Amino acid sequence: MLTECPVSILKAHPLAILVLMRSMFNWRLIPKMMELKVLLMEVVEENAALSDEERGNLLGECDLIMSFLCYNDIGAMSQLHRRASSQMSRPAISIQNNGGWTFGSPSVLMMFYRDPGQLESELAQMDECMPHYYKITCGHGQGVEKIMRAEAAFVQGRFADAQIELERAYAQIEGNGQENMALCCDFLAWRLALAKEMKPHCSLERRRTELLRHHNAAWLNIWSGISAYYYALLGESEKIPPIFGEHRLSDINMLAPGRQMLLLIENQVYLAQENYAKVIGRSDGQLSVCEGMHYRLVALHIRIQTAAAYEAHGKMAGGGADADAGHSGGGDGLSDASVCGELSLFEKTFTALSETGKSVCQVSDTDG
Repeated sequence: MLTECPVSILKAHPLAILVLMRSMFNWRLIPKMMELKVLLMEVVEENAALSDEERGNLLGECDLIMSFLCYNDIGAMSQLHRRASSQMSRPAISIQNNGGWTFGSPSVLMMFYRDPGQLESELAQMDECMPHYYKITCGHGQGVEKIMRAEAAFVQGRFADAQIELERAYAQIEGNGQENMALCCDFLAWRLALAKEMKPHCSLERRRTELLRHHNAAWLNIWSGISAYYYALLGESEKIPPIFGEHRLSDINMLAPGRQMLLLIENQVYLAQENYAKVIGRSDGQLSVCEGMHYRLVALHIRIQTAAAYEAHGKMAGGGADADAGHSGGGDGLSDASVCGELSLFEKTFTALSETGKSVCQVSDTDG
C-alpha cells in the first residue's frame, strides 16, 4: 500500500511520514523506516514554507523515533530523547500516551536489564531518561522507572522494598488511563504475592473485566501472560488462559521486543504441563535471540527453566553442562543468577530444580 503512495503526497504530509516511520519500526521494516527518514530530511531542507518551529518539531520527533533503534540501551536512547526535547515545542504525534509502552511485555526490567554488574547504573539512567521522554509524549509510559526499580528490588529478594516501590508506581499511574503500565504493576504484584504476605490491588478476574471495556487486544494478551505465569507457578494448569494453555501464541500479533517475554511465560506453562522436552528443545533458539537483544534477565529465566526441565527428565548431568556452558547464550551459564541475587526466588518458583540442579546456579555479588 505504501509503495502505491506518490512521494509528492508523502512530502506534502510530513506528520504522516513520522507516523509511518514509527509503524515501520514496530513491524521491523527498518530499511523502509530509514527510507522514510531520508524523505523527511528532504522535506525539512526543501520546504521553504516550514517555520523554524515546525522544522524543530519534525527533527525532534524524528530523533524520538530513531531512539527506538537504540532499544534497549537506555543511555543511547536518552541522548536522543534529550535532543528531541530540546527541539520540540509540541508533544509527539506518532506516540499516543494511552498506547502501549512495553511492546507487549509484562515486565520492564526484563526489557532493559542488559549488562551484568550494571543494574544500579541502568536504574539511574532510567530515572534520568524518562522525564525528557514524558515531556514530549504527554507522559506516555508514566511510572516506568518506578516499576523497573520495584522489579529490581523484587529479584534481589528485597520484597518489602519492592512492595513500597510498587505502590509508588501504582500511585503515579492512578487514573491516567495507561493500562499497559498498570498491567506491569500487576505482573509484579502477583509475583510478590507468591513471595510474601500481600494482596494485589484487584483479582485477575476483575482486571480482565475492566480490560474488556477497552476493546484492546494487546492489553488482554498481556493479562493472559500474567495469569498464565502466575497459575503455572502455582501448578494450577486448568486456570491458565487458553492462548497460553493451548499454546496458540501464533494466533496473536507479538511485537518483536515483547516476544521473548511471552515465550518465557509459555515455557513456564510447558513446565507446569510436564512437557519438559519442549522447554529443552526450544531453549537454544530462545537463548540465541536473547543474546542478540541483550535480554540478560530473560536468558537467566530460560536457562533455569531448561535446567528444571532436564532435572525432571532425570538428565541433570546433561542439563547442567548445557546450562553452564550457556549454549547459544554467550557462555555466561547460570552464573548470571548473580544478576540480582535472585536464586532464593528461583528456589521458590522452580520447585523441580533439586539441590543438584541449584548447584549450577552459582550466586555472586555482581548485582545482589
